[in-house]
Amino acid sequence: ILNSLGAVCRRQRRLDESESLTREGLAIRQRLFGPDNLEVADSLRNLAILLTDQGRRDEAEEAGRAMLSTRRRLLG
Repeated sequence: ILNSLGAVCRRQRRLDESESLTREGLAIRQRLFGPDNLEVADSLRNLAILLTDQGRRDEAEEAGRAMLSTRRRLLG
């Protein structure tokens, strides 16, 4: 739910609120599922998109690379 709320806030350009929700959702998923999980990868993708929207390219790239790495490990 937090990821969905974060995405809604991002579309409404409430980027600070979106970041808080997205990061909280990511942290919860990491605690529940561990780092190697597609739900975690999805949260990382959402964070990368948000950081790109904020112009924080280096951080967005880091989140995007973490997402790709997770998906490659899980899906081959």
